[in-house]
Amino acid sequence: MKKLIPILLLLLYGCGYNDSDPARPVEVLPGQADATMADIKALYVQGGTTVTANALLKCRVTSSDRSGNFYRTLFVEDETGGIEILTGIYDTHNDYLCGQVVYLMPQGLTINRREGMYQMGIRGAEHWQLTYINNKTLIDKHLAVEHKEPERPLPVRVSELDEGMVGRLVRIAGVTFPNGGTASWAVSAARSSTGYPEEKEREALDLYGRSVRVRTSGYASFADSILPVGEVSVTGIVHKGGAGYYLKIRDLHDVAEL
Repeated sequence: MKKLIPILLLLLYGCGYNDSDPARPVEVLPGQADATMADIKALYVQGGTTVTANALLKCRVTSSDRSGNFYRTLFVEDETGGIEILTGIYDTHNDYLCGQVVYLMPQGLTINRREGMYQMGIRGAEHWQLTYINNKTLIDKHLAVEHKEPERPLPVRVSELDEGMVGRLVRIAGVTFPNGGTASWAVSAARSSTGYPEEKEREALDLYGRSVRVRTSGYASFADSILPVGEVSVTGIVHKGGAGYYLKIRDLHDVAEL
């Protein structure tokens, strides 16, 4: 395992926010990244693969759990793809900021695939299971933070969404929500007839009527906010479900009027 060398403290910013997050030691690693996300994914075989190579990947953080739409996971990506790390811890936005460069050292972690999403965590009791890491000290052995860079969501059209984009942060411009101005993103417990939060998927249409869904947790802080009216761009992480591809946004800053 390569040695991490703390060198300074930086004041960094979260996704779409102007208020500062708690500072965290920024670390650098000797040497250069020697693997890509595509290399690590290529190791996967059905049932899960534990990484044995002493690899080093340079990635960027793309998710934030600040609003509650992401929960106990962290998404990172490089130019070849993205992956979901099952951290199992809360408030990761305090340590890993959107756009922040991180070095991923996957040796000892297990990679699996679920509905097209590559995930990384700890091998479970059954050979096919993947569980949360659930240990901040252990997570720090696999992730080292560096500087923050401007975010670079991949610009795509609805028609271009494919398997290779699952886990990636993308931006789709020129879509409208048919239920804009009336429906909310999801339903919080306070508004739910059952007393429990309700996850919802809302359809967005491009200029040609092609559809992409946006999924929001009822636990998200913006769950009860009303969908926008008019043409917008939507930035989110691509997922794949039973009805095709859908996006998950980090917060309402990911939806911009055009």
